[in-house]
Amino acid sequence: AAAAAAAASSTANETESVEIEVEVGGDIQKALDEAQGRGGGVVLVKNGRHVLKRTLSMRPHVVLRGESREGVVLAAEMHSGPASSGRRRGVVVRFGEEVRRAALERVTIDYTGARGTDPVDMRDFKAQYRSKCFKNNPHQQKDLYVTGICFADGAENNWVDDCSIFRMGTNPVVFAKGSCYNTLRNTFVDRCYNKGDNKNGVVDLQGTYNLITGCTVKRIRGIVLHGGAQYNVLYANSFEVPVCFSAQDGGDGGENLMEANSVRIPRWHLSRAFFATNDNPGTNNIIFKNKCLEADADGLDRPFSDPDVIYSFQAGVDRPVRQDAWSLPPSGTFYAEKENGVKVQSASTRTSCTTMFTEPVTRFNQFCSNTFQSFRGTRATNQVRMRRGVGIRFAKKAARVTRRVMCVRGLAAGMF
Repeated sequence: AAAAAAAASSTANETESVEIEVEVGGDIQKALDEAQGRGGGVVLVKNGRHVLKRTLSMRPHVVLRGESREGVVLAAEMHSGPASSGRRRGVVVRFGEEVRRAALERVTIDYTGARGTDPVDMRDFKAQYRSKCFKNNPHQQKDLYVTGICFADGAENNWVDDCSIFRMGTNPVVFAKGSCYNTLRNTFVDRCYNKGDNKNGVVDLQGTYNLITGCTVKRIRGIVLHGGAQYNVLYANSFEVPVCFSAQDGGDGGENLMEANSVRIPRWHLSRAFFATNDNPGTNNIIFKNKCLEADADGLDRPFSDPDVIYSFQAGVDRPVRQDAWSLPPSGTFYAEKENGVKVQSASTRTSCTTMFTEPVTRFNQFCSNTFQSFRGTRATNQVRMRRGVGIRFAKKAARVTRRVMCVRGLAAGMF
């Protein structure tokens, strides 16, 4: 035990040894580049309003950390046209194609490029539906197509933790196709300007093995899985927007887990908690132990909320249906986490990425197995491995099904 503690202390000290401070008016990108040149480390942004007129490009092995979440405001004043204009959309913070083990922590991103106007939405949960809330180019402004955070194609093993994203121009967060093992945790997303067609105003999830946990998302168009999204986990979040399995870009790839979320749909949103726009959504998506509330003209409905039922999609049905032939996991969760056979805290209850990983890397090599009946009566083994990133992977062998849930929790500042 003493050796393990010494190894953990050494890892933490090594990480914190490289720290560059950025005051208001300082060049954050220059600090990120400098930290990368030193082999990685922490860029500490001091409290205040930091105006951004161009994209912040994250660097491998570098943590961009605010002095405090409420105190550090990244005020994005950039502009960008729609994707149809042939130009790549503007992005405030970008994890690029070859970025690994980078992080954004304790900052607020506030889009301030809308010239003093506010997004069109409703505060009252029971307010009547308004089609004007779900249109593009509000207030006749056609250059607000700016994304908050983008995990680009190829971005891997990165995380965003304890942040806020307010009034974004379009998509607050994008997990591009080809992104994997990235984590969005304890982040508050509220409001955006463009919420119309063509994938605007959504948390855009196309990658694989990504985790969204402990987040609050409200007053945007929704959360969309498409483009082959597969093996992703949405766990213990609070959503006031729908989760859509879309037909766009080939639809989702299946094998995604939605568990222990609160999904409350306001009346003015006029949508459903979980739905598909694809006649053939991906197979074996699991919707389990969520608490759903849908407000409409007829009152309140609580679908998909039976804790003793697994829901999933079937071909030709746009809403999840009960899968009574699938047995419940004995552990009570598809997202179990165990270490040396002992249950540890779930990803949504940990307090910070720095304290999450104060133990040696061997922590990630612990396994546990639960055997249960699943998928049309076949036998299945649920193996949960502690790793840096999160997702679900299923492998079929003859009549047996082996399910491995890779608990992707991102990397902490000490795990370079």
